[in-house]
Amino acid sequence: MAPTRLVFALLLAVVSAGAYADDNIQELFKKSQDADPLVRAKAARDLADLRTPDAAVVLVKMLADPHDHVHDEAVESLTTMSDAKVLEYLAEGAFRSARDPRTLAGLARVAADPEMKLVGAVPELLRALSQVREGAAVAVISALSTLAPEDAEVKEAIAGKLKSQDWETRAAALEAHAALAKAEASAALVEGCGDRQFQVRIAALEALAGADKPKALEQAKAMLSDEHWSVRVAAIQLIERAKDRTAVQLLVARLKEEDGRLKKDIGDCLRALASTEGQEGGGGDSVVTFYGIQIYSKRVIFVTDLSQGMKDKAAGTNKARIDIAQEQFVECLKGYPADGFFNLLVFATEVQPWQNRMQRAVPPAKSQSAEWLAKMVQAWLYARDTGRTNVYDSLALCFEDPNVDTVVFLSDATTITEGTYQNKTDILRRLLEKNRYRKIRFHMIGVGKKEKAVARSLMKDLAEETRGTFIETD
Repeated sequence: MAPTRLVFALLLAVVSAGAYADDNIQELFKKSQDADPLVRAKAARDLADLRTPDAAVVLVKMLADPHDHVHDEAVESLTTMSDAKVLEYLAEGAFRSARDPRTLAGLARVAADPEMKLVGAVPELLRALSQVREGAAVAVISALSTLAPEDAEVKEAIAGKLKSQDWETRAAALEAHAALAKAEASAALVEGCGDRQFQVRIAALEALAGADKPKALEQAKAMLSDEHWSVRVAAIQLIERAKDRTAVQLLVARLKEEDGRLKKDIGDCLRALASTEGQEGGGGDSVVTFYGIQIYSKRVIFVTDLSQGMKDKAAGTNKARIDIAQEQFVECLKGYPADGFFNLLVFATEVQPWQNRMQRAVPPAKSQSAEWLAKMVQAWLYARDTGRTNVYDSLALCFEDPNVDTVVFLSDATTITEGTYQNKTDILRRLLEKNRYRKIRFHMIGVGKKEKAVARSLMKDLAEETRGTFIETD
């Protein structure tokens, strides 16, 4: 065994035994195993300050942490380490000692980080891609395509994953294949547009747009009638971005087949193509309004803040903010069509849905949801301290419903004080990753005008990124 590898093998043995000469690293190692993920996450951040080989060993072990926030903090800390011995360990020894997909995925992210660029890790990444369980393949594919885009062996290895049984791996392989092979990837991407998994069809279509635009538009026109609504949205948006007026007749024909949000999306696309002058109603009428926002969807989740600030009086009124929110919700439901579906979710420190899935908007469901909201207001807002605000988890929970296409989020938050992620950048990145193949539209309502506050800035950015609406109201 080479001397450097022997050193790190010994370090691993020391870590496992929990014996350190340095009291600082020993204390942080203990904290890295604490039951509280917030303590473990802080330990990861503190380990970065040490910038030593033994700190790197502990951080690599923390990549296996089941809590996403801890895992991400360990990745971030490792990308700050520039010591030569640490870099050699990360490029070689760390990969060889990794025993689980989560650790391999984290190491791949570290290797591909712009500040690290661990090209020396390419052989280990290739080995990992040939052996790893699918859970880490996405990160490994991304790292390989970043570190060695001209390497023939890398291109071949990635192409070999195009037929993976795991849809996430197939999607990642298609995107990387398109970036590496350019026009030569067209055939595989066209085939991917017919994949059995809707997420892969979207990945293939959007990757094809970069590799072969004419073929992408041809596929987009065909996919306007895809069985999955998210694919149809992706096709509409691609046509709109390309300003492809040859698709106008197909889009007009689809107007007769769609309703709710999809009909609005097509109308927006037609207007963007400047093909509907004098036909302002081409996109369909809104289903309902909520705080003045026009809602076209028939598959909506309403998310309402029940933190302590919602008890404050709304500006210019004698009513609490939550009372106005309840009135708006009840009024909105009155006009919500019975053939639509909806759900309601409330949050403060905790997150609680009315139902596990959206319910058809028949009169009994409307009444029951309004009654449930009133009970939750009394139980949460007036019976206990709910001052903290869990923005990330409340929005992330919406993705568990496979049919939702629109989320309406209401909060008076200016800061983010609770949840799996509390940093604006982390929250936005994670939510957009989740929405990569879902195409959910987020309408965001800030109660109280404080647009420059962190939470409001997040709400505004999420709405803009998903083609939703952001408003602030007193």
